[in-house]
Amino acid sequence: MNQVADIRFGMKIFRRLRYYANWTTGLLLILPLLGAKPLPGWLHKFPWLSTPSLNSNADYSVTNRSPAHAGTSVPAHLEQFTFGQALPQQPQGIRQHRQQQQQLREQEQERQRQREQRVQTASARSWAHLTGLEARGCVDTTCTAPYNMYIASMDPVYGDSPTMGALAAESSVAWLATSADASSGSSGILHDRLGPPNTVQGVEGGAINICLTLVATGCFAPSYRTPCCAALARHLRQIEIAIDPLCADSITAVTLNGKDLAGDVYIVNASHTPSSVRLRIQGLSLDYWSVLDSRLCIMLQPPCNSLSKLCGSSSAASRSYCLVSYEDKLREASKCCLTCQLPVDDGGSGSGPSGG
Repeated sequence: MNQVADIRFGMKIFRRLRYYANWTTGLLLILPLLGAKPLPGWLHKFPWLSTPSLNSNADYSVTNRSPAHAGTSVPAHLEQFTFGQALPQQPQGIRQHRQQQQQLREQEQERQRQREQRVQTASARSWAHLTGLEARGCVDTTCTAPYNMYIASMDPVYGDSPTMGALAAESSVAWLATSADASSGSSGILHDRLGPPNTVQGVEGGAINICLTLVATGCFAPSYRTPCCAALARHLRQIEIAIDPLCADSITAVTLNGKDLAGDVYIVNASHTPSSVRLRIQGLSLDYWSVLDSRLCIMLQPPCNSLSKLCGSSSAASRSYCLVSYEDKLREASKCCLTCQLPVDDGGSGSGPSGG
């Protein structure tokens, strides 16, 4: 009796296993028709499922379908699909899209690298400017000046070769030229030539007359604590602006309240710091009371026909700026060279010809 019961129990287990095997085999045959894509070599993970019918590379095409599936529409890539083969390649459109995305990422990384390089160059130029001031004897270069300035206007200059009188009447500026002065290490800007033909045009690529308005802000501490601020409040005799070394020839005219400063404008090259070039504007003769709404106008021609290009400096936030030093004495005699940052977001790129 025990043997008969064991046989019946074994047959029951066998029927149940065959039942599960049939279900498994049916699923494996139907899943490809439903769009399933098994990974290559998947059967090796389940050796107990391996059968001659499953391990074969026979194609499950339309001709091998059962009558129940004869009218079913199956995509072409599924009709030729077999178990154990590699997945089909991605469509051409997807590959092109991914390549474009990779190119965009690389371009953005390059732009970011260039921005960081411009910021580093601008900071180096600014520090070189302060170093040059201190080397000549300035005892205070902090931004504690009793003055400030801002961009009041930017006007294109029209005409091919304007005359001195026309420029003085219309834009309160005069055409200037440069002549080297080897003994002083600077070049004085003179009024002995007219502008070159076809360079002064009222368009994006032409000359621009930029006017800066000066205002008095006062000293924020007693004179005994800020002696240079008090000294500058009494005498503002010259201003120096750090500029891109390659932009010196772009400065064609400078005026103060309509007065031509041709004989008082110089390009100063610091021999110990070649990257430090200063636009020195003398002959201001202003003080805390007389500076109110004074206009300092600078005419710029390409390639640096904007203040952002002329100064060639930008911050980490992509803001263009110029470094301006307010000085109490002329030429190299100043002991007070209070230097501040002037934002000049005037539509330029913020990077001059030297890439700064």
